[in-house]
Amino acid sequence: CINRKSRKMACPSAGEALPCRLHRDAGLIREWNFQRSHPRLTVLGLRRRLPGELGQSINGVVYPIEKAKIAECDAWEPGYKRVQVHITNLTPLAWQQMP
Repeated sequence: CINRKSRKMACPSAGEALPCRLHRDAGLIREWNFQRSHPRLTVLGLRRRLPGELGQSINGVVYPIEKAKIAECDAWEPGYKRVQVHITNLTPLAWQQMP
């Protein structure tokens, strides 16, 4: 989350967010595919591309977090499933280096 207050609520140990772009070669597509029952809403998520589809270039943010603290972020966002993205598939959109 790029909003510092929201990011720190979700994961207090999270570092500063860096805007970045996920390359289409990562093979992911962004779509309205995640539904929550309470509150009732649908939010953007990612999915792997299907055969014949191209991956998308997707803007987002990355931030450093200690490996031991990942579970606290997962607890804030129940139902999401993390996917591993290789750092070579990310390009920073600011002057800072990738964390």
